Amino acid sequence: MTPQLALTLIAVFAQVAVAGSTLALPYITHRDLLFGVPVPQGFRSTEVGQRALRVYRTSIAVPAVAGLLGILLFHNPWFNLVAMMVTAVACVLAFVTQNRTLKPYAVQLPRVHRTTLIPDEPLPWFVWLGLLPLAVLAGAAAYLHEHWDQIPLRYPVHFDINGTPNRWAQRTFSGVYGPLIFGSELTLLLFGFALAGWYGSRRSEPMRKPMVIVMLAVELTIAVAFGQVPLESTGFVHLPILWLAFGPLLLIVPAMWYAIHESNKPREPLDPTPNECWKGGIIYYNPNDAALFVQRRDGVGFTVNMANRWSWALYGSLLLVIASGLFVLH
Repeated sequence: MTPQLALTLIAVFAQVAVAGSTLALPYITHRDLLFGVPVPQGFRSTEVGQRALRVYRTSIAVPAVAGLLGILLFHNPWFNLVAMMVTAVACVLAFVTQNRTLKPYAVQLPRVHRTTLIPDEPLPWFVWLGLLPLAVLAGAAAYLHEHWDQIPLRYPVHFDINGTPNRWAQRTFSGVYGPLIFGSELTLLLFGFALAGWYGSRRSEPMRKPMVIVMLAVELTIAVAFGQVPLESTGFVHLPILWLAFGPLLLIVPAMWYAIHESNKPREPLDPTPNECWKGGIIYYNPNDAALFVQRRDGVGFTVNMANRWSWALYGSLLLVIASGLFVLH
């Protein structure tokens, strides 16, 4: 398989994945929600509900198919990226539009003023597996340290569509260990998010455990991805490009399937967050709700209460980690 064909297959897969996940969004969300609006039982099967679903699907399918055809015709990496971004933006716009359309049919849930956030059960033992990714990255660092003299003084770290190297790194501390340091920062951040999600959500929320498992899967995926980068670049391992692109999904896809399965189980009513505190069915802002994380209305899992001051600490730490990448990955 040529590098160009491999990159085209990766782009096609990514475009299909983005389109498929956005089209599936209304069907993996809690059945009492439709485009972020709490609706009466059976509302999805009404003419209004079906029309909203049709318009949403069409709004995404048109740019998604156009982007897919462009990927197959042009073989341009920048076009591939733009096609995926356009599909994602189309999803957000279509979701918000249908949210506004369905607001008159919304069912008002009980209001939340304060809530007890101390969990009614101890932290699950498997949460500490979130430290395992650090061990993976530390192992890669130790291996590189022991074989330092075998690392080329200059080695490729990026390739063009034909597989020709177009960016190189030096055998320096930042050149070799930079990806491992950045991966460690990301895994620690996600571990912190997992703990915050457990302690900052309502103790009656049944999705706490599934979401912690998803975060741990993402952590390990990042560790494997960033751990294999310096080993591959310096020539100690040789992995097919398709494995580099799709291998990490072997961890995330089962975790997400489990979370979706648990989310769609029969359970207690929706998280009683006021409708007027939701912006477009995506952003939640309620200063009268002590929860840091609440049940999201645009998919599976949690979203942050933007009125909680700790939400800014979480996003601030994320920005700091991203900014640090400019220094450790140069």
